[in-house]
Amino acid sequence: MNKEDIGIIMVIATLVIPLAYVAYLCTAGQLAFGSYEVVSELGKNPIIFLVDVILFLLGTTLIITSIEEDKAAKFIGYLYIIPVFNVVVAAVYSIGAAGFPSGLGVFIDAMFISMYNFIVLLSLFLIDLRSKGIGMEVFKKERGTLILIAEFLVYLVLRIQMGPSFPLMAFFMALAIATSFIFYSNFNNNNK
Repeated sequence: MNKEDIGIIMVIATLVIPLAYVAYLCTAGQLAFGSYEVVSELGKNPIIFLVDVILFLLGTTLIITSIEEDKAAKFIGYLYIIPVFNVVVAAVYSIGAAGFPSGLGVFIDAMFISMYNFIVLLSLFLIDLRSKGIGMEVFKKERGTLILIAEFLVYLVLRIQMGPSFPLMAFFMALAIATSFIFYSNFNNNNK
């Protein structure tokens, strides 16, 4: 078995492990298969989250480093299907099991599903950029924008988790203003 095969097994395991865990809980009588608690249990289980993230990152790294560049770009394109599949299945299952408004709430409340798929998309995006020859110089030029985007995403996650909070909003607005000042205050001077 070579590195590519091990990597493919690791990536497939990211789909199999959650399904096996749900099957175990359902057969043990801890969950009913058709209930919304299936998504809630998967989306709030930090062990499943960490195992899936580690397996995905290691698996894609093994695959990308063991195949030719032209095959790597094609393979990355196929891997983009995984987060889309995960989000669609979890959302449809939640809404189907609990109804529209409350099922959507169950899906949003299952934070690890969103975080896992965001990490998968981000890692695929970075690997894709690297395979196209776009290196870190792009990130150095655009680091202010990337930091602002990261701050906004952290704010969204905390806002969803904690609910409306004026101190949270005020803190992140101050942070965004400070970031803008640090990275863009010399913008006009550098362009002259």
